[in-house]
Amino acid sequence: MKEHFLYHTEPLAYYLDSQDFPLHYRLILDDTLKAFALEIHPILFDFIKSHLTNLETLKNLGFLFEAVGKHCGPFQPMTEDGTSWGFNGCCTLSQSLYRHWPQVIIKIPGSLDESEDCWTPLAAVSASLATILYPSNILETEIPDEALGCQSFHIQNLTVDPEMHGASFNVLVSPALRQYVAQKMKTTGCQELFFSLAPGSGNLDIAPKVFRDVIQAMRNMHLHIFPKDITREYAMWDFKMLVRDSGTFHLSVPGDACGLDPDYCVSPLERNVGLKLSPHNLDSVLQQLCLLAGLATLEDCFESELKFL
Repeated sequence: MKEHFLYHTEPLAYYLDSQDFPLHYRLILDDTLKAFALEIHPILFDFIKSHLTNLETLKNLGFLFEAVGKHCGPFQPMTEDGTSWGFNGCCTLSQSLYRHWPQVIIKIPGSLDESEDCWTPLAAVSASLATILYPSNILETEIPDEALGCQSFHIQNLTVDPEMHGASFNVLVSPALRQYVAQKMKTTGCQELFFSLAPGSGNLDIAPKVFRDVIQAMRNMHLHIFPKDITREYAMWDFKMLVRDSGTFHLSVPGDACGLDPDYCVSPLERNVGLKLSPHNLDSVLQQLCLLAGLATLEDCFESELKFL
């Protein structure tokens, strides 16, 4: 079977294949439901479903289960009617409208007050997402190219520790998504663009709409979870994006220089390879969910434009 970046582990993740691969899953941000939706290819979904009932497989997530389980209770298996499973019962099974694939809805709690107890429902979201995605790293059945899109990015090593407030993850960006970012940058005529949502952020005016949508989605996620934070100084300034004409990009959210940054060994754009984003000072699940919201928005814009090509 041909290896591709979904299955790579360190250090192979640094060398993404120059070929784009069939769509395995999409992470969708549903603003109406205030939820993430995981649209999953039926082959991968069957594999995931079999592993979620396999105790030996789930033991590989022992640290995650132990850390989150202290606060959220055990992972609840998928129910027959598809409702109230995962950690804290935050998952529901449905079907996607566009591809009619299985779709897992993971509800994101909102309007929380910052207290020790508030992190439990947030950790349940992150840990449920990590558990569902884990089998995608060990799938050995090749998924056919059905002209339904390519895998834009892959979430890797998603972790959460409610006690230590650790919430790390890596992102493997496909060649196609990197080229898309580079093409958007080309329209600005700039080699590098750094901007935030804050008033007076001059580059915001020339930033392509997709980039503005990405940082707006990160801020919206933060304010959905903690709406009182809208009055804080970082409400606008600390949701930032740095994009280069090479198709590399950085995402920043409130914290101590917190965000996702490209690895130092990024190949030239001309080689048509992807890139890896690694976390920096990613300490809380709030930061993690905001960054995931930005990535989901970027992927949604990318796929929406592909439909009209």
